[in-house]
Amino acid sequence: YRVTGSTHTVPPEGYASASDLIRRRSGSGTCNIQTSAPDLYDKLEENKVMYDLKRGDVIFHDRWVFHRTVTVGEYETMLSSPSSSSRDG
Repeated sequence: YRVTGSTHTVPPEGYASASDLIRRRSGSGTCNIQTSAPDLYDKLEENKVMYDLKRGDVIFHDRWVFHRTVTVGEYETMLSSPSSSSRDG
């Protein structure tokens, strides 16, 4: 949490806006995790799961689910990789 600036809870006074949250976070954010915490990034990449989502599929999650999007090109490369850990959704 320290590296990314994530919090377990919202501060009692809350945040005025999303930009207020970003300005006041203590770390570099999860978008920068590859450079701010390379060892953590490597572990996340090692354990990632990619689902083969289809049009109309619904994803339920809350703010605590770590996720990221990939481009179509990245997705195709990952699927063709022998070490791919894609699962049908």
